[in-house]
Amino acid sequence: MFDWLHVILLTLGGVGAGILAGLFGVGGGVVIVPVLFYIFYHQGFSVAQAMPVAVATSLATMLITSPLSAWSHHHKGSVDWLFIRRIATAICLGGASGVLAVQWLVSGQALKSTFALFLIYIAITLIRQTVPKPHRKRALSIPVHATAWIIGTFSAMLGVGGGTMTVPWLSTLQYPMHKAVGTAAFIGLLISLPATIMFAITGSHPDHTAYFLGSIHIPAFVLLGMGSIAGTPAGARLAYRIGQRRLKQGFALLLIIVGVHLFFS
Repeated sequence: MFDWLHVILLTLGGVGAGILAGLFGVGGGVVIVPVLFYIFYHQGFSVAQAMPVAVATSLATMLITSPLSAWSHHHKGSVDWLFIRRIATAICLGGASGVLAVQWLVSGQALKSTFALFLIYIAITLIRQTVPKPHRKRALSIPVHATAWIIGTFSAMLGVGGGTMTVPWLSTLQYPMHKAVGTAAFIGLLISLPATIMFAITGSHPDHTAYFLGSIHIPAFVLLGMGSIAGTPAGARLAYRIGQRRLKQGFALLLIIVGVHLFFS
């Protein structure tokens, strides 16, 4: 189990993840995965043991943050349910594929570095973009289902809710920033649900430890969930007090931070 420092870190991590989920439509994994990895590594887990457990537990926590965030944005009319129904199957399959990749890939270092550079590129693109005009036609020439599957796969592999890729993608489809954030929040649930089920059924954990369901650490999940319940509504309210341009710039800064961290970690 955890000492008091770890309990405080997990609770605060949950609050931070909830705020990010409500504010930017991300699942909060950009906060949760590093916190969990730090705690498990310092509890004696090897790197090979700590990372899958951090990813699995982070995805389980998104079963709380994603619907809370999506529900808050739904009340503001910022969730495109028609688009979600269109890509739901591809996103769910991507989430399942990501779990298989975590369990079977020998090394994800090159993939991680490539993804980090991609995030930084998307951030720079977002900063340079102007806010899309409402009358502009959405660029639907992008292969939607293939993109959705790729986003689901990468997100499940890294233990994130998909918002770091979904929000920029929806922005290229000419979604207003608030609607992109709200739609991405529910997409995070479609990624985390199949991924969590697979990690719970097929995942492994260190033999000398208890309190696991597959690769999901139950006490960590509970503490993170309690914190995220407090943080998510606050983040969603804050999102509508910020202009679209500021929200886009803030999200771009988040992508740069995550990208740099992934590249050098």
